Amino acid sequence: MDTSTAATASAMTAVSKSLQSLADAQAASLKILQTEEADRLAQLAKRPELVLYVGHVPLPKARGPLKPTQETDTSATFDIVLRNAGEATADKVIWRALAPLDVNLFSNPMPTPGNDLPDRPVRAFLYFQDLIAPKGYTEVSITFVFPRGHPPFRVTFNASSPEIIGETPLGVLPITPRTPSH
Repeated sequence: MDTSTAATASAMTAVSKSLQSLADAQAASLKILQTEEADRLAQLAKRPELVLYVGHVPLPKARGPLKPTQETDTSATFDIVLRNAGEATADKVIWRALAPLDVNLFSNPMPTPGNDLPDRPVRAFLYFQDLIAPKGYTEVSITFVFPRGHPPFRVTFNASSPEIIGETPLGVLPITPRTPSH
């Protein structure tokens, strides 16, 4: 009976050590899974952040009119920079300029005309950019062409990318055509 009790106690001690070892291994596995999940969530939180600049001024923070780099009685040219201020690459970016129907747009590269809706008071001009790395940018000089004596107007910019949910408003560029010279 003493031998049987000692064997049982010894077996129970061994089982207890095995269970403790198993519990320690499970706790270590859980910690690894929690760390991996935290890393995954941190990566998902990193997103591109597109910001449009006119010259060196971020369009959303512009105060007052922005001066064109060139202008005539029928055109105004602005140097535009689309920058990714975020921590993730923006892939397959489409950014748009929405201008009044009587305003045309020229640049290099040339924009693609959008599929305009019949009752929409603006025309869309689309630019396609494969990748914009974090802190990367793309530059384009855009000339807006309008009839002589055209009243002031606004051009709205927005962008989309698979990494960005919906369309991101980039800002509104007010353009005041100069008074025609005689």
